[in-house]
Amino acid sequence: MSAAKELENQSSTNPQVVKIHRTNNQITASGRRIHLAWVKAHVGIVDNEEADTAAKAAAHSHRAQEYNYFPISFVKYIIRNQSIQESNIAYTTERQGQHTRNVLLNKDAIQKLRQAIEIDFAWTQILTGHGYCLQYLHRFKISATDKCPCNPDTVQTFKHLLEECPRLTQATTRLHEEMCQHFDLEPYNVVSLLENKKCVESYDQLLHAIVLQLKECNNIYN
Repeated sequence: MSAAKELENQSSTNPQVVKIHRTNNQITASGRRIHLAWVKAHVGIVDNEEADTAAKAAAHSHRAQEYNYFPISFVKYIIRNQSIQESNIAYTTERQGQHTRNVLLNKDAIQKLRQAIEIDFAWTQILTGHGYCLQYLHRFKISATDKCPCNPDTVQTFKHLLEECPRLTQATTRLHEEMCQHFDLEPYNVVSLLENKKCVESYDQLLHAIVLQLKECNNIYN
C-alpha cells in the first residue's frame, strides 16, 4: 500500500519511483494504459499468489554472497589459513633456500622456533649456511681451504662443527647430547628439539659457543 501511494505522488524524488513514472509516461504515449491497484495479501487471489511466487523466485535467484551468512571474524580466519597454506607451498617449492629447509621443514617450524628462541646472527649462520665456516669462506675465496683442521679430508660445514668436530666445545656438546637423550629427542634435529624448550636452549648455547670460537679459529676480522 505504501508503494502504491508513493507512485501516486508525481513529485516524488525516489529514484525507483521516478524511473517507474518515466516508464509509465512512455507506455501512455504509445496509446496504452496501466492501472495500478493495491491487492490485499494472502486472500487467495490467484494472480497475486502467482506474483508472490515469482517475486520469491527472483529474490532467490539473486541471493547475496555467502559471506553475509557468517561473521567477518570467520572470513578473516579463512583468509589467514589460506595465506598460511600458500606461504608454506611457496617455502617448500622455491628453488633457493634448500639449506634452510633441511633445518626447518616448513613455516610452522619457523614460527615455533621464533616463539622458543631469539633468532640472532649465530642462528642465521646455522639456518642459512652462510657464515664463519670454511666451506662458506672458501666458496668466496676468503679462505684457501674448506677442510676442517680436525681432519684434512673433511669439509668444515656447520653440520660437521655441531655434530662431529672434536675441536670445539666438547663439554657443551656432551651436555647437550645427554639432555636430548634424557628427553628422547634427536640432538641436532631442530624440529625435534622444538618439542622441549630446555633442549632448544641447550642447542642455542652450543651453536653460540661454536660461532664465537669459529670466528677466531678461522681468522675472521671485522
